Amino acid sequence: MENKPYFIKYSLQKTSLLLPLLLYLFASHLLAQILDDSTQLVYNAKTTRYIKEIDLKESVTDTTIHNFHHYTVPQQSLYTWQDLGILGTASRPLFYQTPTRIGTRLGIDGYEPYTFTPEKMRYFDTKSPFSQIKYVQGTSGDQFINVLFTRSLRKQWNFAIDYVRENANKQYGGLSNRDPVADFIRFAAPIRYEGKGKKYLALFHYTNLNHQSYETGGARTPSGNINDTLFRARSVGAVLSGSPRGWQTQNTLYLYQQYRIDSVFTVFTRWKAYWQRDTYIDKDTANFAFYPLQNSSPKTGHFYLFDAQGEGTWYSLYEQESGIKGKWKGFSYEAHFRSRYFTYRHSRDGDSLQTVRNDALVRLETIQFPSVRKTEVFFGGKLAYQTRKNYGITLFAEYQPAGDYHVQGEAKGKNFRLAGKSMLYAPSLVQQRFLSNFIIWNNTFKRTLVNEIEGELNFSGKFWKIKPAFRYLLLSQYIYLDSISPRQEGGLVQMIQPSFSGSLQARRWHFNTQTYYSLPTGAAVLRLPALSGFGQIYCEDCFLKKQLQTQTGIEWHYKTAYFADGYTPVSKQ
Repeated sequence: MENKPYFIKYSLQKTSLLLPLLLYLFASHLLAQILDDSTQLVYNAKTTRYIKEIDLKESVTDTTIHNFHHYTVPQQSLYTWQDLGILGTASRPLFYQTPTRIGTRLGIDGYEPYTFTPEKMRYFDTKSPFSQIKYVQGTSGDQFINVLFTRSLRKQWNFAIDYVRENANKQYGGLSNRDPVADFIRFAAPIRYEGKGKKYLALFHYTNLNHQSYETGGARTPSGNINDTLFRARSVGAVLSGSPRGWQTQNTLYLYQQYRIDSVFTVFTRWKAYWQRDTYIDKDTANFAFYPLQNSSPKTGHFYLFDAQGEGTWYSLYEQESGIKGKWKGFSYEAHFRSRYFTYRHSRDGDSLQTVRNDALVRLETIQFPSVRKTEVFFGGKLAYQTRKNYGITLFAEYQPAGDYHVQGEAKGKNFRLAGKSMLYAPSLVQQRFLSNFIIWNNTFKRTLVNEIEGELNFSGKFWKIKPAFRYLLLSQYIYLDSISPRQEGGLVQMIQPSFSGSLQARRWHFNTQTYYSLPTGAAVLRLPALSGFGQIYCEDCFLKKQLQTQTGIEWHYKTAYFADGYTPVSKQ
């Protein structure tokens, strides 16, 4: 497709406020290079290091071009995640994943891959100002831009600004070539402070996500044959008219502190404040046949008065964790106490509810569902032993008096890894209750139990690596979303999943592959492709090898046919 000039003009107009910042960062980067008397570059990307709170290990900034072309969520996960086929849309794992923590979760997490989570946050230590810019322009007006700037104010202080903007246009049903389907900004400001003697460490960050999606409801297929639309997407219409809008905002304040008494004792604390707002607006009554509550004829049930206003949920979380950790010889340990307080409410709480039978209004009443306000506490710890020959074992456990627990262990060596996990976790808030004029439910679900075993072998030579692996999953009381509302499967759900990954290098040529075979058994609630894979073949520095670093080749991914899950725009699930 021809890339017309107005796409470039459009991107400049949308980013006009960003251009002065880019010019300043670029100039700062050029002026801040520190040279010695022999005009040798002393500080560069290799001296720009960062840590993550999860392990506090220093890493060097990656400036290679390997997989540089991966900028969407499915691409960056090597296609183990899936979205709605367009940049910036809601995403989810292709395979089942256990929650990262026990306790009551919100559950509206379709945009989680686009957020800066504490586990992914980078805290830098730079000797000179460092900036990094990545820009992707699509032929249909899709855009991706990431601007990172960091510098140390003093020896102990460092701050960074990480800005990402993504937007994509509709592939079908658009009124113009620039009719958006997703448009969002995410922003992070991490700060790192390390005291003299490196006994005290503080990591702080603020993050923001502002995501807007303009829903289509899928492609309208007049012929009834979905294959007809695959080759003429621009000419088919959307199921939903008027571009109903979904909107999600997130704001996070996070602080981690630790004080090292000695190598055996370090005290630490984590504090987090998090707010999330989700709204959905559809002012076109012609779309009502799309929603489960509105498409029955004659209409019977309970419905809120339609007032052309947005449906929404508000969630706030305040979490604090304190503990002690340390190392002694080959052993390491951690013990912690965690408490959290959260609130959850709907915009329809207290609204008038119509009772309709055979299209006739029976009565009008107000039903009050009080906002959820709850405090949860947790106790947990970790114990690990590591030998000098890279053999080790790790045990972790966390318990909530209300009933949740999480126990896992891992043993690893030079050529193997074996891990097991057992978790009992509560249903999410959105699985239990959701109120709107389009979908409504109020459930009382049991906790879900998951047991998981996984292992892998690693073999390598000078020019090759192979890793066969397996995963076994057993679920009880699994909760899933069907076409109308969440359901809980009372029977057992199992999955056996062998996999294989490998790489091979022959001079300048490289071959990488990854393949999964998934065999779910029991209740048919895990919708998975039986076979999925990814691979790439490329030649490194075969062209312009004295001027540029290049990788030239082909890449593919494959999935066998399966019935994939649908998407509910109202609840973003």
